[in-house]
Amino acid sequence: MGFFGGVAWAILVARICQLYPNAIAGAIVSRFFRIIYQWKWPHPVFLKPIEDSPLNFRVWNPKIYHDDLFHLMPIITPAYPSTCATHNVTQFTKKIMEREFGRAVEIMDHIIAGTRKWSDLFAKHNFFGRYHYYLQIIILSDSSEKHLKWTGRVESRIRYLISKLEKIENLALAHPFAKGFNNIHHCINDQMMKDVMHGIIDSTSINDKNNFVLSQNLQHVSDTATIRVIYTTTFYIGLEIESKQLNITWPTQEFIKLVKGWDKYDEKSMGINVRYVKSAELPSEVFNDGEHLLMHKNIRS
Repeated sequence: MGFFGGVAWAILVARICQLYPNAIAGAIVSRFFRIIYQWKWPHPVFLKPIEDSPLNFRVWNPKIYHDDLFHLMPIITPAYPSTCATHNVTQFTKKIMEREFGRAVEIMDHIIAGTRKWSDLFAKHNFFGRYHYYLQIIILSDSSEKHLKWTGRVESRIRYLISKLEKIENLALAHPFAKGFNNIHHCINDQMMKDVMHGIIDSTSINDKNNFVLSQNLQHVSDTATIRVIYTTTFYIGLEIESKQLNITWPTQEFIKLVKGWDKYDEKSMGINVRYVKSAELPSEVFNDGEHLLMHKNIRS
């Protein structure tokens, strides 16, 4: 997605512990956010000097390898051969992380001053109440095995879509949500199939949360009806728009072309659709109980 992974976070924490070996846990957390927020990127984060070896494996070195020059927030693994654990960071995801680091610094300052609680640092995100517009990426397949592979293919390429969106005029930010929403649909006709493809989640087609059981409505369908099971995963990208004039046709078409270029893609059993949706059109599944109306109220205000 373009954010730090587990290895990168572990290296960052280890670096702060190196700098403050005797600090208590609370101090480590506070200094972690402040130091990372003030870090002079693209200056790399190292735990130890990079090792040379006669084994001749490639190691991270922007003086030799041109591609390494373009890493925006390089965090370098300590073991040979050292590589960049954050090569997938884009301009937009860097901007998002820096905002969050700054917000964490502010919260930590209040915690230390006694004016806020530790729970404030771990409060749930408000991603689906933060933006007025979103890209909805709907991935579908006709079997669980195919869907697992197809979803992995698309998810691993979302950062390329973010990179293309960075070139779009009047788009200040594209913020990918870190996880997808999985559903199983039981479609009895072509219209229901089209609805699923366009993100319309019908309570008569979706599996119930207690476990992939057909809803009562579907149980009354005639035995002669053909029920087609469709697996979907939906990802979201929040859009911060500077002007109402926004054309994202080119990056979305290029993204779809890229993922469909996969040698295992099958047009008959797989599909993908990218839609531009308003916050009011978001499905209830992205909200917790009682959260939906509150989110829309906050957006309107």
